[in-house]
Amino acid sequence: MTENRESLSSFVDKSQCPSEYDKILGGNVLVAPSEEQYELLLRRLTQQLGEGRGEVILEIGGSEDGSENGLQDNELEAAVATLQSLATTLECSCVKLRERKETHGVIIQYLIRRVLDQSDFLEIRVAVVGNVDAGKSTLLGVLTHGELDNGRGHARQRLFRHKHEMESGRTSSVGNDILGFDEQGNVVNKPEHGSLDWVKICERSSKVITFIDLAGHERYLKTTVFGMTGHAPDFGMLMVGANAGIIGMTKEHLGLALALSVPVFVVVTKIDMCPANVLQENLKMLVRILKSQGCRKVPVMVKTADDVVLSATNFVSERLCPIFQVSNVSGENLPLLKTFLNLLTTRMEYHENEPAEFQIDDTYSVPGVGTVVSGTTLKGVIKLNDILMLGPDPLGNFQQIAVKSIHRKRMSVKEVRAGQTASFALKKIKRSQIRKGMVMVSPSLNPQACWEFEGEILVLHHPTTISSRYQAMVHCGSIRQTASIISMSKDCLRTGDKALIHFRFIKHPEYMTPGQRMVFRENRRSCYICERLFRPAQLSRIDGIENAIKREIAVIRRDAANRPPINVDDDSRLCINCSRSITEELLEIENNPTCLRLNVLSQTRNSTCFICDGVNDIHRLSLESRVDVFIKKNIYISEDGRTKAVGNIVRIIHQSTPTHLGNRAKQNKQQRYGSGQASQKNSQHSNHNENSQEGVEPETADSVMATGPDGREMSMQKMGPKRGRSRRGGRGKMQNNSSSTISKPLPDVTNITPLGVANRNPTKVQ
Repeated sequence: MTENRESLSSFVDKSQCPSEYDKILGGNVLVAPSEEQYELLLRRLTQQLGEGRGEVILEIGGSEDGSENGLQDNELEAAVATLQSLATTLECSCVKLRERKETHGVIIQYLIRRVLDQSDFLEIRVAVVGNVDAGKSTLLGVLTHGELDNGRGHARQRLFRHKHEMESGRTSSVGNDILGFDEQGNVVNKPEHGSLDWVKICERSSKVITFIDLAGHERYLKTTVFGMTGHAPDFGMLMVGANAGIIGMTKEHLGLALALSVPVFVVVTKIDMCPANVLQENLKMLVRILKSQGCRKVPVMVKTADDVVLSATNFVSERLCPIFQVSNVSGENLPLLKTFLNLLTTRMEYHENEPAEFQIDDTYSVPGVGTVVSGTTLKGVIKLNDILMLGPDPLGNFQQIAVKSIHRKRMSVKEVRAGQTASFALKKIKRSQIRKGMVMVSPSLNPQACWEFEGEILVLHHPTTISSRYQAMVHCGSIRQTASIISMSKDCLRTGDKALIHFRFIKHPEYMTPGQRMVFRENRRSCYICERLFRPAQLSRIDGIENAIKREIAVIRRDAANRPPINVDDDSRLCINCSRSITEELLEIENNPTCLRLNVLSQTRNSTCFICDGVNDIHRLSLESRVDVFIKKNIYISEDGRTKAVGNIVRIIHQSTPTHLGNRAKQNKQQRYGSGQASQKNSQHSNHNENSQEGVEPETADSVMATGPDGREMSMQKMGPKRGRSRRGGRGKMQNNSSSTISKPLPDVTNITPLGVANRNPTKVQ
């Protein structure tokens, strides 16, 4: 890799810089600067500290053209003294990073970092992604607590938030951990009695690395996508197991980071337990993927301290991809990774002079405090007791809210600026009124919610085609909601296509701004038992008091399938097969509680054994035994392939209600269709039965004209039993009635007006 030597003069943009900076473009300007040059150096260093949010890496002894690189000992001593004088004037620390010899002398790189108050620090957010069992939580436990792992996951136990995570060893939620560095670049994390005091770490730190620990299992992909979009990470740390290589969700997470333009560096773990030949093969595969057309990265193996400094100074280009090889058991190369994290600088531009904007990614109810929200400040400055607009609610309205207290990393502060994460305690509002995806903005913005928006979309992968009325899960910042495609600039989209798409939210309006980055994926959810993916309409809920027994059977079946235990919550669903089998179990128990006979799927005769087909000594099986046999005899294979597309918000369409609902959006079903609809259906059904019993001809009883809610006449077919799939999933049987199948004349289709889009009057989008 070509070294990018950064001198103080290299920070000057020759095409746009004023001519006054030409006086400090020399390689030896720090040796004996004049008063005018000293003031220009001071002004330029102040500008660079502001752009780097408080830190910058400078090089002493490098020239612009590279012809006279290096300084002699006496010149070097004078240049270092000048740099330290500049740093002291600006209340900054000056730390030596590396030194190398050139033809004309020595070149040294220094880290200039502003010394901040105890209540302030520079924050860098790093999202930790990778396949399950790659060692993400274990590495974070070793980095943050300073203790090596025992090879059995001891270090990760301190990071888990839920009981089922401790039992299974797999992260299922978005976790946050911090690693603090002082002005000299030393780690300040010192656990007390096995736990970290975040307040003391932040008080002693000039820079804090916030690790966003995301889930690696496929089941929690929506949580991982929410962490990558809602928490606004500056960098991504891709974890790869040395023994397993790039498998499972590794490519999925890498593609997600590339789609969101998040710079990625790779950490290969478990090198102490992996054979050398396997490690080399996996590294070759990793380099091949990073160099492919989809990634277009420049992989660099980091093995020395010089490699760390070069990688950190060139990492902002987003093309470079450093690769670290570490071991959590032996601690090999962990100091190199810590040094790299210490040198990372933020890549995002935040505007503190604009009106405040804060996005909410989580809510809490703290005893004695009240409702607390956490999230990221996107713009402006928010101070204590500020009045902000909170919303939108389900109707798209915003309400005024007062900020009662502010905390950063559990430390009380008086204000937060753009780019910082914080938690706010709010006055006079319940937690149930707040959801993820809402925002708190300045009243001067006059915020408005939108049901519809347009975005320029690039389809990364889809097994078939995407057309109008397709529904997908949209992730935009902390927003996560299903949206339907109203129209597209193309008839259909396939993998690799790009188009302008008009979306409409399904559930409630959201607050969006043009230019936001968005990702949408196929709206499929997994079954709690078999973990197969289905659309939400194909799944049934198992929450509520009425489903208590069904939940117990579902937990037993999941445990029998040797899948990690997961608590049943409001988001848990069952597919049609699992739900039907449990329902049959419950019906059998209800009909004959004392006789729990084995009766599942492929058993043909109840008098024979289901396993060995024996006819002697047949015993009844318990419910748990039948569940165990059922699981073992049926192997469920989870489906692969998700729709993944990315794009930018182009235009926001502000409306109080969606165009397809109008004034009916706030009406329930009884108000919308009238209370007489159910009685009308019952009367029609009874009249149909009477006509059938009296022998009415099919020609006069096959259809009934009814009036719909919009005054339009509709034809309601009333012949025979309902055709199609029955409740058990099979084809409904038709009655063997010759009068209804043979003597019935064919309908006259010549006078029927086709019902299509052309006959409707679509509402024009404003």
